[in-house]
Amino acid sequence: MFCQEWQDEVPDGEEKPRDQSSKSFSERHPDAIKPFQAYWATFSRLHYTANVFIVCTLIFFIIQILWLALGEEEIYLVSFALFCIQMMFSWAGLVWVYKLIDTHYNEFLKLIPNVSKKAEHEIFLKHQKIFRNRNMIICGALSGVVAAAGDYYLGTPFVTQEARIIFAVFEFANMFFAGAGAYSLFWFAAFISSLSENSKIKALIISKSNVANTIGDVHLKTAILVLMPLSLGIVAKVVGDWSWYSEHMAWYGFFSLIIIVYIFWPIDNIHRLLVKEKEMELDKIGKKLKKAHSDFHIRASERNLARLRSLQELENILESKNTWPFDLKSLSAVFVSIIFPIFLMIADKWSLFEKMTTWLQSL
Repeated sequence: MFCQEWQDEVPDGEEKPRDQSSKSFSERHPDAIKPFQAYWATFSRLHYTANVFIVCTLIFFIIQILWLALGEEEIYLVSFALFCIQMMFSWAGLVWVYKLIDTHYNEFLKLIPNVSKKAEHEIFLKHQKIFRNRNMIICGALSGVVAAAGDYYLGTPFVTQEARIIFAVFEFANMFFAGAGAYSLFWFAAFISSLSENSKIKALIISKSNVANTIGDVHLKTAILVLMPLSLGIVAKVVGDWSWYSEHMAWYGFFSLIIIVYIFWPIDNIHRLLVKEKEMELDKIGKKLKKAHSDFHIRASERNLARLRSLQELENILESKNTWPFDLKSLSAVFVSIIFPIFLMIADKWSLFEKMTTWLQSL
């Protein structure tokens, strides 16, 4: 009866929450930008993942024919296979994130209960920024050029010049999708972070369906798009026994650091929001409890006792609420996924050093 008594009502004159339907973002805003990756993955009526798989498999088939014709070592085809899977994740993964944001649009709106047309328009503009195709293409092209030119300059373990050129072209295409996806994920993280800076925001920490935790779960899922390509890229070079230069170590180490920042930057802001709201609500309950105790001492009625117990139960529930908007087990799995490939890269470089030392001692 008194469970929601402590919550503030919407003051007169403010816009009350509008009834939100189950429509997705694309249904509400049919003119919104759609990422180019999604367009490129719909050349047939098959599911977008099937189309991406077909294209990447065809690319690997062509490379395999050229590789065998050049007489290069076949072990590197395993590396190319892993690189193709990496491309699948970078390409199809971004489409998956786009659809994930699209279907969870109402969850984002729930973080802002008094959704005005202006506030919804601001979300629309941020969505446009996340999937702005021109910027995605520029970022992808720059990533592709840097990666391909860097590996070509440092040297690849291939025998023929033709093989080096084939790999450079393939690496450009691979990193193009990775760089374009990284651009979108950066602005998605910025969008989540900006939610916590909105003065009208309410995290709904008391609700059974904790919206902040749902957003945290969505954000951790998007981290897969970054983690899998990173891991596959390192494993692909370990399998081929490539040489690990300091530049390679710095390149992959930099992306590992970026992933950690990507995960914690928006999540930490949401965490601060939840902590602030929890403290505010506990303060409200504390004041109501003080008054309830006073009322009960003045008049020990069943109504006053029920109100007192209700507020005490509410206080206990709120104090036990977790203010980190994600599942700790999932976060642990993410960190293991980050650390493992880096450890593998360092271990592989160390083993190569061991082999070189043994060879020098045998001379």
